[in-house]
Amino acid sequence: MFRCTSGTKCSSAGKTTNRKNYLDASVSSGDASLTRDNGFNASMEFKPMKTIDLELDYSRSVPLRLNTFSFGISLDVGAVLRRGSLTK
Repeated sequence: MFRCTSGTKCSSAGKTTNRKNYLDASVSSGDASLTRDNGFNASMEFKPMKTIDLELDYSRSVPLRLNTFSFGISLDVGAVLRRGSLTK
């Protein structure tokens, strides 16, 4: 959520060490530890046909206790148009 409107100036209230400060303020400042994340990412990709890719991603931020899931579908339109079908 962005808390600055077009008529206001966005500025930091000062240095912080609170990594969840983004919940309270639109601008945060601090040292490098503010952006350091001891988390991990995992990804899987599956190609059921030559023209289709399916991807599943998971990301975990340990300090922020934040989980992110994403799913992607890719279609090679050029190959489909050249072949005239998805299954060839």
